[in-house]
Amino acid sequence: VHYAIRVVGEREAVPASGLAGQTLAVVDEESDITYFGVDRPAIDGATDYEPPADVRGVLLSDRVVVWDAPDGLYERGFYGQPLTGRAAAVEGVLQLSLLEAASLAADDRLGLDEVVETGDGAAESESDTTAAIVARGRAVEGDRFDRRLATYRDLRDRDAVPKTGFKFGADFRTYLDVETVESLPHSEHLVRVVEPGHAFAPRELSLDVRLAGGVRKQLLFALTDGTGPIEWLSVGRLTP
Repeated sequence: VHYAIRVVGEREAVPASGLAGQTLAVVDEESDITYFGVDRPAIDGATDYEPPADVRGVLLSDRVVVWDAPDGLYERGFYGQPLTGRAAAVEGVLQLSLLEAASLAADDRLGLDEVVETGDGAAESESDTTAAIVARGRAVEGDRFDRRLATYRDLRDRDAVPKTGFKFGADFRTYLDVETVESLPHSEHLVRVVEPGHAFAPRELSLDVRLAGGVRKQLLFALTDGTGPIEWLSVGRLTP
């Protein structure tokens, strides 16, 4: 048996968990069939960078600003984005996403000099750096922050570099081998983070696969509740 095929209608919800290794055959309203291959992806990064342990920042409403960023944090590790003024980047200043900051803090690489109050009171009540950043993240996007943080850290543990995938309608785009930002390769994956009980809507899945293929990236799904192991799936269109 070359392919284990599962046949579904275009309006039928398909549970994501346990789908790896199957071929999804979606029958549309005109009885045409579109095939999708679902596999467990190999995510083998080669980014060789270890952040220093003395990064200091200020927690704002939705990011952390590092006023005196260490050499290499952005250029080699691709953490954050330079803070820009009217004409150019402000030298030495980086803005980290809450995901980047929480991950660095969890690895004892980032400390906070100040927590700017926002009115929600969540982060201000935390004395621990990681807890303060995570509390701010949850205030911004709820439990989804925990799932995205778990996925971000898993990708970093695999020596891949995750960055926002917003412009592609995804949670992350990933770079497997970053030497310097100046010689940045094209990103290889689009990652969507979903709950373990997620069910695919074939119409939406088809759109996601089409978009990823159109920008020459592999579509990945991370199934996670934010605490346990992550189940990774890759989905691509098959042409018989």
